[in-house]
Amino acid sequence: MTNEEYETQMAREAHNRTMEIERAPLADRKTARADWLDAMRNPSLVAERIEWLLSGDYGYGQMVQARNVIAHPRMNREAALCQLVARYEWRCPARFAAEAWHQLTKDEQTSLTIAVTNVVINASLATEE
Repeated sequence: MTNEEYETQMAREAHNRTMEIERAPLADRKTARADWLDAMRNPSLVAERIEWLLSGDYGYGQMVQARNVIAHPRMNREAALCQLVARYEWRCPARFAAEAWHQLTKDEQTSLTIAVTNVVINASLATEE
C-alpha cells in the first residue's frame, strides 16, 4: 500500500466515522450533546483532548482534519477544533456541539476559548519549526 492509498483509506475511515455519528439515533445525539456540554465546562479537559486529536490519538484521518484546521488561520479554528473533538471523543454531531456551546454562560465560553486558543497557538508554533 502506498502512502497515498493509506492516506485515502484513513480519510475515508474518518468520513465514515463522522457519518456514523451524524446519523446516530436522536436519543444518542441528545445524550452526546449533554455530555459535550458538561465537558466544555472543564476547559483543560477539552484542550487536552484537542492535543490528543492533533497528535493522532483518534486516528490518522482525524489528525489530518485537525491539522488542516490549524493550517487555516482565517477560519474560526477554535470552533472547528471543538466540533472535531466533540465528534470523536463525545460522539456529538457538529450541529449539536454548536447548540451546546450556546448553552454555556459567557464566562464559560471565554474560559473555553482561551484554553483552545492556547492549543491553537502552540500547534501553530510547532508547525512553523
